[in-house]
Amino acid sequence: MGELNYTFMLGNGFSISPGVRYIRQFDNGAGAVGGASYLGKAYTTGYRDPNSLDSQMVAARLVTQIDDYKINLGFSKIYDEADLITPWRGFPTAGYTRSMTRYNWRANTKSYRIEMQKSSNKLGIYKDLFIQASILYTDGDDEKRGAHVLDEIHYYAGFVQNLPGMVDLQWRLRLGYTQYLDDEVSQYNNLDGRFEINYLF
Repeated sequence: MGELNYTFMLGNGFSISPGVRYIRQFDNGAGAVGGASYLGKAYTTGYRDPNSLDSQMVAARLVTQIDDYKINLGFSKIYDEADLITPWRGFPTAGYTRSMTRYNWRANTKSYRIEMQKSSNKLGIYKDLFIQASILYTDGDDEKRGAHVLDEIHYYAGFVQNLPGMVDLQWRLRLGYTQYLDDEVSQYNNLDGRFEINYLF
């Protein structure tokens, strides 16, 4: 994997940071065993070479920081070769087109996301309410089978704050709604909600 980011500081709390990420996946016999899909050989319909895991991903983003706000425009493309095998869960598209529960790294998938953040910081301690909201559009490959191949829009909102007077206690609320764009599967539209209380040692 290679990644390159550069920040242009424009003054008065305003900056622009373009970035690109490239991943090259090399197959050393695993494709012959499990197939080109991370779901296994039973799901390799629609792959150019069902027995190869050679694959590539390219992603690009433009991050704009304005005082306490951050806007991220992201794009990712998995080449029409094989799925990415990702023991790091959402890592390949994290910071570009990654959203809650959405794994957009199947072959021949393009994803587009706009994200807004308020009150972010690198320490992860939020005295002020941290807000993160995004809209993700995923263009899947209808020729393939199994999970995460359908065209969809995913709406996400997340909130995090450390309790005043108990800075080591933090609450998190995350909400994600998935809308499938094919009318035949719209019955599977779903809302995922998560609430956590964490103590930071």
